[in-house]
Amino acid sequence: MTQLTKQPSAIAAQQIDWINAIDRYTDDIISTLPDRTDEEILELRTAARAGERTLWRLQAACDAEILDRVKLKGGRGQKDTEGVGVDATVRRIASEIGVTPRTIYQNAQIHKTFFDDPEPTAETPERTLRTLGPVDHLEEKEFFKAALRSPDPHETLEYFARQKAADPNFSTGDAWRIVKGKTPPALDSELPAIATPEVMTIWRDWCQAGQDLGAAVPPAAEAIRYAIEEIKYIIETPAQTVQQRIIHLIQNQEINELDPIAHAMSENREVVRVWLNRMIEDGVLETRIQTIEERVPGARGPARTYYEIA
Repeated sequence: MTQLTKQPSAIAAQQIDWINAIDRYTDDIISTLPDRTDEEILELRTAARAGERTLWRLQAACDAEILDRVKLKGGRGQKDTEGVGVDATVRRIASEIGVTPRTIYQNAQIHKTFFDDPEPTAETPERTLRTLGPVDHLEEKEFFKAALRSPDPHETLEYFARQKAADPNFSTGDAWRIVKGKTPPALDSELPAIATPEVMTIWRDWCQAGQDLGAAVPPAAEAIRYAIEEIKYIIETPAQTVQQRIIHLIQNQEINELDPIAHAMSENREVVRVWLNRMIEDGVLETRIQTIEERVPGARGPARTYYEIA
């Protein structure tokens, strides 16, 4: 990643020096506290808290930029085993800067979900921080991490903000308890095989009826045979974890959008959204926005979001 290893420009060097200055001046500021007035100490305390939020936001934005650049240069599949794929590169960078790969993925998701803030348009009406209610008093990153685990991260963050405004003692622990009370099962929870004895009995009767119809109406025989093969493939789905089932749908059945995945799993779409977000956070999945070339001419509404194996 040559972009991440080049010497910083003069502007970047100045910005880095500004950030380093915070650390250099902290001891000086602390040493003057006994001489400060009560009001000055409170103002410094407030500014320090705001600065803490600013710094973790900067880290999240940097990690999002790192991940974007890695994806532009990285490869897939076999390339990962050669140490040049996306996941391998993220692991290498994480080791260099002293964090875990999960931190980079999670920070990037926080930035893209809440702070990557283009103006909403008719084509991209998704809510970002620009369209949220006031959440500036949520300084701790844990509020944002907890919101990501909920079915609707933006709505949940707004709820946290309202709770914090009404009760200053509302904590990140309270936020996590709320989310965990609504959290869908873990990704490693096992889903049963579809082919239960009852399903197999109905399936055999259905196949026989289809074959009888094909014999009575020959022009329909090919369509019936195709339907039987398609349904047989679905029914033979074995017991799998939630994550394995989602990967199976994306890889083997080319079902790669939120609503079709939810339909195939017979699950609420918001529950499935949480699972997909978790898999993105863990670096298992990534999203791709439908290109202009893929859209039907004259199509209206937002471009589709596709989920792909990272």
